[in-house]
Amino acid sequence: MLSSLSPRHHVGHDILLARHGGAITSMKLDRANGLVVAELADGSLDTAPNHIDPQLAAPTTVTGSVVMDRQLAAYVAIGFFTVMGLALAASMNFLSNLDADSLAFMVDSMTNYPAY
Repeated sequence: MLSSLSPRHHVGHDILLARHGGAITSMKLDRANGLVVAELADGSLDTAPNHIDPQLAAPTTVTGSVVMDRQLAAYVAIGFFTVMGLALAASMNFLSNLDADSLAFMVDSMTNYPAY
């Protein structure tokens, strides 16, 4: 016997939504067979298992965040700050090698730009 399915309570529901999206007209839970059955807009039926395989390796998490995501974020941050540090060092080197007249001209051209 098929019973009504509450939204977002079963794994099979998510699987069928990923497969068919808005083409689903109704979903039912088949408890006897461990399936979620979806009726599609064209009248056909599709099923998905309503369980997660215990052999499936779940990602390792630390306080709800996947460890690999934290490592990636750390590498991106380190790379960003390295590039920005090199850019700052290059600009300071460039400015320190300017003579006084060139530096004054550059500051004057930035502060007195006619488009402002």
